Amino acid sequence: YALGLVLYAGLGRFQEAADELEQEVQQDTLRADERELLGAVYLGLNLPQRAIDALSEAARLQPKDWGIHHRLGLAYTRKGLIQEAAESFRHATRLAPYVPQAHLDLARLYERQNDSEAADRERALYERWAPVEDRVSRFKQEVSQYPDSLEARYLLGQAYVEQGRLKEAFDRFREAIERDSTYAEPYYGVGAVMHMGGDLQRAVMAYEKAVSLQPDLFLAHADLGQAYYQLGHYEPAAAAYQKALVLRPDLPITQSKLGLAYAQTGRVDEAIQAYGEALRQDSSLVDTRNALAHAYAAQARFDLAIEQWRAILRQDAAYPKVAELLDRAESAQARARQSIE
Repeated sequence: YALGLVLYAGLGRFQEAADELEQEVQQDTLRADERELLGAVYLGLNLPQRAIDALSEAARLQPKDWGIHHRLGLAYTRKGLIQEAAESFRHATRLAPYVPQAHLDLARLYERQNDSEAADRERALYERWAPVEDRVSRFKQEVSQYPDSLEARYLLGQAYVEQGRLKEAFDRFREAIERDSTYAEPYYGVGAVMHMGGDLQRAVMAYEKAVSLQPDLFLAHADLGQAYYQLGHYEPAAAAYQKALVLRPDLPITQSKLGLAYAQTGRVDEAIQAYGEALRQDSSLVDTRNALAHAYAAQARFDLAIEQWRAILRQDAAYPKVAELLDRAESAQARARQSIE
């Protein structure tokens, strides 16, 4: 296998590489990597059917390897089997949606089929993931060149998080922590991985460690608040959100989340103030406006609740249950007026 790889990738001697690998795959019937490499060599020799045969066997042996399915799509494309190529590329994107090249190749196939809507969708995904893949490649190179660079390991981990590759991200964060246990940001990264994986208790521990080492790490405070909120610990959640907003007051979503935490602890006036600040910064936050309306209704301030629900209907006429809530508030307001009269 190693000799075949050198002949193919290092020296470009495709036929010799094929000769070596063909002997090897007959002796070892269970190695997918040998068949994948042989498929690549056959593509280099412009033998697409042989490539399809080798890569199909590799995919059978290693069905969750996106790279094999992507290369199989290339072989089908070379053979002119467009439907089979598209399915192989789609399989690759299902296994690894963060890989930009598979989306681009799929977009090109859709363009050949005059399916502009599907092509545009895949090109948008390519444009979404290509910069992330560029960052992964750049930071991997930095880690290789500068093994002691903690920042490069952390940034590589963050790029992996964005790709959804949580195990790879966790490993990079752990490596940074092992090299320097006082470096705060990898603890935040570990917290994010735990949070995304649903392990809220460990996420809280990691976030707490991060902010203890670096108190101005506002994202760690904000995510700590979210983890506490999801655990049902609303007072600590509010405290964490407050710290995040001291560092970055221009975070309307965090203001809104602070309002939710206040509301859960019965601090309705403070919740209203937080919701109002969030909407002052971003009036498009329909969920926040709905929460504000509920807070007003809880205080029997139906005129203000009605104002907010009407504003929601102007923004989104299909917003769930708002029309019903508005009717109830208007009825409650009418009853209140009658009782006064």
